[in-house]
Amino acid sequence: MPLYKEGAKEKRHTINIIFSMKEHSNTKRKITAGCNYYFKKSISKQFFILAFHGDTDNPHCHIYLKVVDKNGKRINPKKQI
Repeated sequence: MPLYKEGAKEKRHTINIIFSMKEHSNTKRKITAGCNYYFKKSISKQFFILAFHGDTDNPHCHIYLKVVDKNGKRINPKKQI
């Protein structure tokens, strides 16, 4: 990760967000469809990867969201999500 100033804290390039729906039928379809819809609508210019985990007691999706766009501009996920 690049440092922007000497001694400055490293800036993250991605953030990890977890979504889960406990005790629902068709969990994988519902979670992945909901996550895809939300991220494509709310922050459509950012790249993200979605991974579903159904091998635990609590099925969930991990979203890895890139916080730097293709032009190098950073987003503030707290304001956009």
